[in-house]
Amino acid sequence: MRALATLAVCSLALAGCQSSREPNLTVASTQSHTLSPAQVGIVKAVVLADLKDPYSAHFGRILSAKTALSNGLNGYVVCGEVNSKNSYGGYVGMSPFIGAFKPDGKEFKVVAMGGPVVMTAEVTKYCAEAGITF
Repeated sequence: MRALATLAVCSLALAGCQSSREPNLTVASTQSHTLSPAQVGIVKAVVLADLKDPYSAHFGRILSAKTALSNGLNGYVVCGEVNSKNSYGGYVGMSPFIGAFKPDGKEFKVVAMGGPVVMTAEVTKYCAEAGITF
């Protein structure tokens, strides 16, 4: 349960983070968190770097939750929506993404982005498990 949210936080916690495959490592709690304008800029820059046509991107909501893992580490899970052109030059509609900031709130990594219906459903599910709903 909450495997991707745990993976998101663990992927950015450099020191002392146990493997996300350990059955005892789970998200112990989540709390709504407001990103600073600088953090929103970091999120957008990192997401843009993953897009086929970053110049066409339009962002929707970008929400965050502070998470505490069962091993005592903390981090910030971020979920958002982005619409951009695909390889054929057409807009695909808002697609969700999930990522995480390191506990210091300065480094962000995208963990997964929606696309095909199944992937979009999975990203939305993991965001909900981290306490973020659209």
